[in-house]
Amino acid sequence: MLEKDTHEILAYYDGGAEIGRLERGIGKIELERSKEIISRYLRESTHVIYDIGGGVGVYSSWLAELGYEVHLFDLSSQAIEFARQQQLNKPIISKLETADARNLDRKDESADIVLLMGPLYHLTEQKERVKALQEARVS
Repeated sequence: MLEKDTHEILAYYDGGAEIGRLERGIGKIELERSKEIISRYLRESTHVIYDIGGGVGVYSSWLAELGYEVHLFDLSSQAIEFARQQQLNKPIISKLETADARNLDRKDESADIVLLMGPLYHLTEQKERVKALQEARVS
């Protein structure tokens, strides 16, 4: 990804544009439909879920409330901080970390399920998308 693209993406997320987006308008439909699709893959054997590029942690929080060990990763440190502040009264997300979807410092096969919604939206160059997909595949 070009530096200009990274700067623009961070400016958007650091500005808080995602806060509450899935709670209003068409975002509500996106949230419910995504939860429906994700639910299809949740099994009793699912324990650890990585939400890579998970922004302010909406899906991470939902999955943690269902009892899964959730690790939230996002490029925006502001998004991670917002997620951290939201759970002060009920710490539910196991780990919150500023990280790049193309280069996660995790052991291979350390998650049962990996969500990779945000990065696949923002990484517009094929080689960058492939990097993120390869990284998620071994997680």
